[in-house]
Amino acid sequence: MGTCCSSSPRHPENASKLKSHTNCSTCNTKALLYIDDERDNLELFKGVLAFKWKAKGWGRPPLLVTMTNPAGAIRYLEAHPLRFPMIICDYSMPELNGIETCRALASINPDIFLCILSAYTSPSQRSKEKNLTFYSKPDDMEPLYQKIHQLLSST
Repeated sequence: MGTCCSSSPRHPENASKLKSHTNCSTCNTKALLYIDDERDNLELFKGVLAFKWKAKGWGRPPLLVTMTNPAGAIRYLEAHPLRFPMIICDYSMPELNGIETCRALASINPDIFLCILSAYTSPSQRSKEKNLTFYSKPDDMEPLYQKIHQLLSST
């Protein structure tokens, strides 16, 4: 199991052990959550995020906590509402879609920046959701990395 330091597990199986603050107090690593039912998408994003972060000279990459179960992510956030300043969610998932998941997450903490990352949302879907930011795969990845850096630099 990978960790950012001895006290902060990266994987959802150990999410209950994560601290309930946005930074790891041991190594000062900032955290964000990415919810996607496809593990390959989570691993690819994690690798590219770390590469981009280092290539841009932004220092230590953020701690990316990944979860494949939207309901589990909602339960985790209920227990730790201040853990993440930003949550990224895939749109197309079997239990709850990304919009439903983000609505539930926003009801727990309306101050979290919530975004949908998907190749499958239409402009009409996007226009209906005023409190969500949409990023298209693969077209909007650079703006997403910039937003992550902006949000985590200000926390």
